[in-house]
Amino acid sequence: MARCLLMSFCCLILGATAAPAEEGDASFGLESRIAWTSSRLIGSPEPPLPYTVEKTFTNVTFKDPLYVADEPGSNYLWVVSRGGEVDRPSRIGRLLDDPAAKDLEPLLELPRRLIYSVCFDPDYARNRAIYLFTNGPTSEPERTNRISRFTVARGSSPRVDPKSEQVLIEWRSAGHDGGDMAFGLDGMFYITTGDGSSDSDEWNTGQT
Repeated sequence: MARCLLMSFCCLILGATAAPAEEGDASFGLESRIAWTSSRLIGSPEPPLPYTVEKTFTNVTFKDPLYVADEPGSNYLWVVSRGGEVDRPSRIGRLLDDPAAKDLEPLLELPRRLIYSVCFDPDYARNRAIYLFTNGPTSEPERTNRISRFTVARGSSPRVDPKSEQVLIEWRSAGHDGGDMAFGLDGMFYITTGDGSSDSDEWNTGQT
């Protein structure tokens, strides 16, 4: 509020100090402009930010982390690491949600596709279903964005079964990608994405 008031005050001052309108000019509804000199507006510093930054999980070495998600019904985090090349696949690891954790347990490796995000099914505890937003094949001029459903094997050391992939939706991509997924309280599955073109929304998908 203080910032908006200050900006409004500055605009009024600029307007008041501009050259006065000619006599009889009603362009602004005034015969002349009168400087505003009676303001009692006083600025104040911004309040302290609600967050601070501190190092954590210092016992784990992360390689290009992109995304973190809470695994429902557990005290584990899932971490997506950037990759996608044939010799450096995208990876998902599982990490105990404890700053003293030391191990990043592997869950999935996916060659030639970038993983942008992971989303857990609302009934994950029963059906073990997850959703991945991926893009690929990497290094190709024409790629696709893809939403897939995978199944997570049960057990003390769970793994995402790559053979369980079910492609739900796929669309053309040449750049400006990235995206996320979420289930709304209305039960609908929501997806966000970039315009998918190489420059300046040339396919007009961002507008449609």
